[in-house]
Amino acid sequence: MNRPGRTRSDDFGYADSGFNRVKFDDLAANDVHTYRDILAPVSFGGLSGTWQPDGRLTDPVQSLDTDRRQAGLSVFNGMNPNGDWTLFIADLSPGGAAILNNWSLDIAAVPEAPLSGLLTSLGLALLFACRRSQQCNR
Repeated sequence: MNRPGRTRSDDFGYADSGFNRVKFDDLAANDVHTYRDILAPVSFGGLSGTWQPDGRLTDPVQSLDTDRRQAGLSVFNGMNPNGDWTLFIADLSPGGAAILNNWSLDIAAVPEAPLSGLLTSLGLALLFACRRSQQCNR
């Protein structure tokens, strides 16, 4: 997230009441940076739903809706999820104070082929090849 709603004509971005149960997914239909292009101003307790992450790596002071999206959540694919994670939050807008009430991170493990199944398949293939070569040599 990098200053949602900030454009050349709106230096501060959206002044909504925040987010409420927002899920980020690279395959979502719409970019969270420009959610007001999809929804009317949110005054009912915060934005919710599933959105593409902002993905703009621009300096927050200069980030605009026209900046190229450079990174999605897929940059984490294949990485080891174990260890320490750091959540960095900065409220750069004057006057207001942002509050993070809670957050969560859901990691979906992709099951790998069991090693025993792979070894069994390899063993059967070798056995079949060996028997076939013995029949051919008779």
